[in-house]
Amino acid sequence: MARDRLTEVSTRDHFFERLSNEPDAYGVSLMVDISFFKKLNDPYGHLTGDLVIKHVAQILQCMQK
Repeated sequence: MARDRLTEVSTRDHFFERLSNEPDAYGVSLMVDISFFKKLNDPYGHLTGDLVIKHVAQILQCMQK
């Protein structure tokens, strides 16, 4: 399974590949806008921004279960 290196969630390509290979498969693809992310990422740097993205991904993964 292809996973994003930062968040470890399945990639978009994996999602659509699974849907095309498994006719009975179902799922949801999300596009998330983190409000005011640039205002946090610019002054505090990419490492902090990466932590925020990872945390949001973890929250969304917990919500799906």
